[in-house]
Amino acid sequence: QTVVAEILFQGREKPGSVGDMSPWVDMRVPVAEVTGPQLEAQQHRRFMKTHLPADAFQPYFNPKAKYIVVGRDGRDAFMSLMNHWEKASDFYYSTVNDSPGLVGPPLPNFAEQ
Repeated sequence: QTVVAEILFQGREKPGSVGDMSPWVDMRVPVAEVTGPQLEAQQHRRFMKTHLPADAFQPYFNPKAKYIVVGRDGRDAFMSLMNHWEKASDFYYSTVNDSPGLVGPPLPNFAEQ
């Protein structure tokens, strides 16, 4: 996301943090009712993050948009996930586990495993 922000803004001051400018649209936090209006209010060229596979993204595909697809070594993705899981705060766990739309069991606290 940071690389895309730098390409789009080319050294100019950005109107917010990368996370605010480029939300992870398929994350349940914040809910879509919050993220959608935030995206609609943006006046700059939009860029969004998703982890959806291409076939799941198909209903949202816009042939006029430009897409950047990034592949990642599965081992690196796994280690990143483990790092995030280990460093997560109690607030993170409660936010993820208590937000609407949870599918499957709650995410267990890393320290308790």
